[in-house]
Amino acid sequence: MLRRILTTSLFFVLALGTAWAADVTLQTDDGVKLHAVYNPVKSATRGVVLVHMAGRSAEDWAFIATKLNQSGVATLAVDLRGHGGNVSPTSSPTTLTEADYQKMQKDVAAAVAHLRKQGVTDVSLM
Repeated sequence: MLRRILTTSLFFVLALGTAWAADVTLQTDDGVKLHAVYNPVKSATRGVVLVHMAGRSAEDWAFIATKLNQSGVATLAVDLRGHGGNVSPTSSPTTLTEADYQKMQKDVAAAVAHLRKQGVTDVSLM
């Protein structure tokens, strides 16, 4: 019974053209590597870069990403520098400076570039 439910669920996920979330690494134009969660949708031309609040992470967007995927929209939730999967002993939300926050524009630009490389032509930010 459980196998039938799982198989049926997988069929519907594939039929909708959605895929499982994938961890990806982005690189900004200033050389910073960032963790992000990419939720592709087959042949999607619309995509959304999901940007979290200060002190938060890409994980905050899991529910919204799923809903957008069901509507045929690819999503990329990025962990901004010093947040989420990018936290290190020298870079965390508590050690970031105003200059670090200004550089986060580069993080968003890298996320937009990643979606465009996947064939997304209409990119929105959330």
